[in-house]
Amino acid sequence: MITASFEDVIRISSNLPIFIKPEEPLIEVAFIVGVAKKTNAIVTDYSGKVLGEVSSYDLIQAAIKNRRDIWKALYSTKVSDVAHEVFEVEAGEPLQIYYDRIRNSKFSSALVFYNEKPLSLLTPLEIIPYLIKEGKLKNLRAEVIASEVKRVNPEITVLQAIEMMVNWWKRKLVIENKVITDRGIVEKGTFSIQMLNALAKDPGSVLGMKVKELPGIFMYPAFFDYEESAESVAEKVLRTECYAALSEDGSKIITPYDLAVKPFI
Repeated sequence: MITASFEDVIRISSNLPIFIKPEEPLIEVAFIVGVAKKTNAIVTDYSGKVLGEVSSYDLIQAAIKNRRDIWKALYSTKVSDVAHEVFEVEAGEPLQIYYDRIRNSKFSSALVFYNEKPLSLLTPLEIIPYLIKEGKLKNLRAEVIASEVKRVNPEITVLQAIEMMVNWWKRKLVIENKVITDRGIVEKGTFSIQMLNALAKDPGSVLGMKVKELPGIFMYPAFFDYEESAESVAEKVLRTECYAALSEDGSKIITPYDLAVKPFI
């Protein structure tokens, strides 16, 4: 059990949340990812009440449901229609609350408040620097926390990649020891500012593109040995753009969730 408070964690690594109004169109999420380099936004009403959270994953999930008219869906779907619950905590509360809450949840974000004002959006990524500083990962072997890789054919299309992410509930896929993410698809691929015009005119051709044809879509992971400490892997993961490390044999992956959540729930 970790005895720290949320404040202890965000004092080392905080994530200033971006806020979005419920009536904003889904396309705004693409702009937030592409311009602000954020993968999550908090939906609030005009009184400041938190209504939920939207992410790059929610964007691709909603778009795939309307694949025949994605352009219309991007502008007619409100972010409130796809937002999911984000739980709220006070900075002084114990971090253990976070682990208790996400144990049976698909989502792993918490909005941290201080004096009733939102201070930081906590995800597994923000917890890692605290765990490193406190030596919580030093005695864990990489093999124990690693997950199976979802390795896919290098010839897959954008549509197939999105379907795999949605159906498998995976935000990262591995293609020939390179990684594609839902954030990358939004920021550099199908929903990027550069591709929106083509998406409006001929969505089928965009979704039918091979993933490898999208410039800059591939990100390069770190690599780890099974006997390596989780702390060493964590330091590597933080230095990568995709926040991931692959085992040297390519069969396992370690992500922020594996490092900051899996050992403590």
